[in-house]
Amino acid sequence: SEISGAGELDEPGERYALIQSLATPFFLVYIAYRQYLQGRGILRPALVVAATANVVNAAVNWLFIFEFGWGIEGAGLATALTRIFMFVSLLWLVRRHRLTRGASVPWDRASFSIDGIRRVLRYGVPVALHFAFEMGAFGMTTLIAGVLGVTATVAHGVALNVASMTFMVPLGIGLAATTRVGNLVGERRFDEAQESAHVALWLGGLSMAALGVVLYVGRDVLPGLYVPNDVSAIEMAALILPIAAAFQVFDGIQVVGAGILRGMGRTAPPAAFNFVAWWLIALPLAWWLVLRRDGTLEDVWWSLVLGLGIVAVLAVAWIRAFGPRSMGDAK
Repeated sequence: SEISGAGELDEPGERYALIQSLATPFFLVYIAYRQYLQGRGILRPALVVAATANVVNAAVNWLFIFEFGWGIEGAGLATALTRIFMFVSLLWLVRRHRLTRGASVPWDRASFSIDGIRRVLRYGVPVALHFAFEMGAFGMTTLIAGVLGVTATVAHGVALNVASMTFMVPLGIGLAATTRVGNLVGERRFDEAQESAHVALWLGGLSMAALGVVLYVGRDVLPGLYVPNDVSAIEMAALILPIAAAFQVFDGIQVVGAGILRGMGRTAPPAAFNFVAWWLIALPLAWWLVLRRDGTLEDVWWSLVLGLGIVAVLAVAWIRAFGPRSMGDAK
């Protein structure tokens, strides 16, 4: 995007991103507190804050965008203020209910030791790469869809949004698996951790199988909730949603599998799985089909099925071979 000679941002997306990015430090601290509480099995405060933040976000967006007439800048400011609200609210709950009691110590020189920082990065950097590879791949499919025209881009966005909604179910199961498996591994109850991993994988797969049926049955109705006046986009999205239904089980298994591996402290394998599946196989295939073979949006989505399927199979195979039980055997 271009920047004007006067230093002003020309593109609405740039203005939105710049304004809402001002709250990024607050949001990062909120995420750190949320993950800390999750690791201790304290889940209700973050749920209450997130639910309340949705209401706050809707209200502030309406006020800034429509009542004050600030448009895209108002949307960015509303997002920033909502994120600050989440940080302040969670921090208040933590302090109010003393949720760090018995599990924290005051900061000292050891808190900033190079070895300690290195250990955190050893686990954290692969997680960051995992998310970058996965989220970047889905973003890249939007770029590929853009080559196919406006209608394809709209239909792609609708189908992705629907799939993102169903993804929240196994994501929650995966986060629970991280906590459960991590705590059991920490207690050296490796067999129970392995059993919990298997239960979580089944829950992730079965829940998404049920949601896949919902997507298939509602393929002609759901797109109209997003773009009620765009008949062409609705029809194209209706062709895509059955393919989205096909990868639901894979999506559920792969996100739960990643959660299990994070609970074990094995954060590098999911990053490697996503790099290989997306950037070496699925995305090059999608580009080739669209640019070289005059492919359609359906070809792009079948590439998504392939990528998620590869990640899911690799995750399950790794957990079966090197899961929590193997950590006990290694002792």
